[in-house]
Amino acid sequence: MNLSLRHQPARLLDLPGLLIGLHGSVVRLIHGRRAIVLGAALVGTAAMAREYDAVSLRHEPLDLLAPFAASIVLSSGLFVWFWFWMASTKIHLRHPFRSYVVFVTAYWMTAPLAWLYAIPVEMHYDEITSMRFNLTMLSVVSVWRVILFARLASVQFRIGFPLSLSLTLVPCMAVAFVALLQSSMSIVGVMGGIRLTESQKMLVSYQGTVINGISLAFIPTAFAMIALLVASRRTSKRSCSHYMGPRLSVSLWSVPALATIVFAVAMTFTQPKLHRARVVDDHLIADDLSAAIRSMQSNDEQDFPRTWDPPPRHPSRDPIQPSLQAIAGVLQAETPDPWIVHRLTRHADKIAIRRTNRYGRSSIDSSVKGDRIRGSIETLEATRSDVDALLLVPNLDETLQQDLMRLQRILETSIQATIEEELPGG
Repeated sequence: MNLSLRHQPARLLDLPGLLIGLHGSVVRLIHGRRAIVLGAALVGTAAMAREYDAVSLRHEPLDLLAPFAASIVLSSGLFVWFWFWMASTKIHLRHPFRSYVVFVTAYWMTAPLAWLYAIPVEMHYDEITSMRFNLTMLSVVSVWRVILFARLASVQFRIGFPLSLSLTLVPCMAVAFVALLQSSMSIVGVMGGIRLTESQKMLVSYQGTVINGISLAFIPTAFAMIALLVASRRTSKRSCSHYMGPRLSVSLWSVPALATIVFAVAMTFTQPKLHRARVVDDHLIADDLSAAIRSMQSNDEQDFPRTWDPPPRHPSRDPIQPSLQAIAGVLQAETPDPWIVHRLTRHADKIAIRRTNRYGRSSIDSSVKGDRIRGSIETLEATRSDVDALLLVPNLDETLQQDLMRLQRILETSIQATIEEELPGG
């Protein structure tokens, strides 16, 4: 390492330099005094970027701490992984705790990449365009962050980038595979065989593509890692120590400060809408539907987030709460504005059919077999009661009304067929 870098304080341009992997910028930032505090501040801005237009922070303030907890767990696991394999290649860490602090600092310094998630595409574009953009940003940030962190680790431990990249990829691919597989299985369990929306199709397709990509690349990457580790053992034994660099330039602290101001200003536009939506959600979950209607009626549709989906939600395996009967009853009694009816009933047909099967499928097309739905008399009659009540709601969406009428006919046929089967000799 160039010893002169140890005495050069990190300056403002070193942060973008680190984000593209410049050696000098990396050395100055990750070894700088109080660099871990700067990293923590950057993680805080990343948390704001993720949550400022996603959740009501008045109700869920601890969501801002989630990135800290996740990053500490992941970086700690990666450090132990690196430490173990470096020990196998005869690289000795003289000061493990200091090495760990520098490692976590390097991990946190990649946090500004999450600012790309803050672009409020949902406020200006339709659901499909927003989903496409968000998945693209997710891919860009994920790939960039893995490659960048491999670069930071190679500089910290003074190992080759190919070895550092393979050591980073193997555990990251394993974690991503398990997480995506569980998510995919959940989606299949909820939506398997149903008529998916375009955004759901995009999400399922994206998850499948990533899972397949990881499946194909994992074994070659693991073999490459082992080969590089074996090759590294042939080098002479050496120690890897870390030093305390100079203090960071004051200008660097302006980055998290400015980002915090920007996101705080953005929150003044997004948080009131999210707060109103959360208040309505809480009323609905508590079965206080009249209060939920009043809260919605006192505002306009644009006073709520465009992507807001009040409970009961679809797709979901959560209990149907509030019940469709209760929703239909209050909508009939209070006759709110059409947009409120649409918000509270737009998935009513899918939610109604959810209870008729144990596989979580929630559309007519996936549940109907031979022009009928299989189920107990009690379940079928309860579903029909929900549908009958919903069809009495004024200002019901025309497409939803047609779907409910079709479901009503199928349920009547199914109930009659089930009764005949249960009769003696049926």
